[in-house]
Amino acid sequence: MIPYQTIPLTTEIAEESSKVQAQMQRRGETPGLNDLYIASTALTLKLALVTRNAQDFRRIPGLKIETY
Repeated sequence: MIPYQTIPLTTEIAEESSKVQAQMQRRGETPGLNDLYIASTALTLKLALVTRNAQDFRRIPGLKIETY
């Protein structure tokens, strides 16, 4: 079994979310709030985002995605 760690939403992650949301809105895209927080957490912590739903995250600039 793979252990999981809960990562709290910090001020730094919230600020990154705002930046990413602004970038996307300038391009005419509207990200989902939950996806935005998930992606911003990975960006802030310099982690790859592991997902089966890469389609929702490919639009987010600078995000490393790994699928399974």
